[in-house]
Amino acid sequence: MPAILGISPGTRSVGFAVLKDGKLTEYRVQSFQEAWTYQKLKKIINCIRQEIERNGIQGIAVKIPDTQPTSSSYIQLLGAMNVCFERKGIKARYYTLSDIKWHFRPDRRVNKAVLAECTIAKHPDLLPEYRKEQGNRNVYYDKLFEAVAAVDLLQREVINS
Repeated sequence: MPAILGISPGTRSVGFAVLKDGKLTEYRVQSFQEAWTYQKLKKIINCIRQEIERNGIQGIAVKIPDTQPTSSSYIQLLGAMNVCFERKGIKARYYTLSDIKWHFRPDRRVNKAVLAECTIAKHPDLLPEYRKEQGNRNVYYDKLFEAVAAVDLLQREVINS
């Protein structure tokens, strides 16, 4: 089974999840708090490139919003990510949040809290982050759970194809 990278991109933080041989081997949220600049864009892309190279990534699952974002910085980020993936020779799969939620619970509506719980059921190592998130005033680990859910969805598609 190839190494797969899940990404939940954002201009303030990016969630990463790496699945190797069906096991979650790495997961984290990387924050980028400075104002949007070309240097910040390069910093985020460099971080993604390092994940790809360090883990021998052969497949990428990217969580995207259900509706097209209007933020020019987010659009720039997705464009730069596409260029990065093309240069690495990796075809990325893009999943909306609705696609990911349906993957976990096709029988009912799912909010982000239920998505996190479903993700933890499959990957109990994420329980400490889930507990931290419950105590946080502001969401922080949503990006992590979305990245893990995206990588699980791509893995299922690879197995079923």
